[in-house]
Amino acid sequence: MTRGKVSERRVVQRNRRLQKTHERFHILYEIKRISAPCSQIWEGGIGKLSREYHERVRFTAEQKGDRRS
Repeated sequence: MTRGKVSERRVVQRNRRLQKTHERFHILYEIKRISAPCSQIWEGGIGKLSREYHERVRFTAEQKGDRRS
């Protein structure tokens, strides 16, 4: 296998990871419906947002009587 292939695979994996983060970010953005610009949300850190996201998911799941969280 050539060196080019290895780095290419690494790039693909990185892109996929970024894509997932990006999608999650959009979900969070929809949930919060924030008036603040995107850059501020990014600076606030995805960790804090994702924690709120998971809490929201757990909350809605419990309301529906679905304990899969």
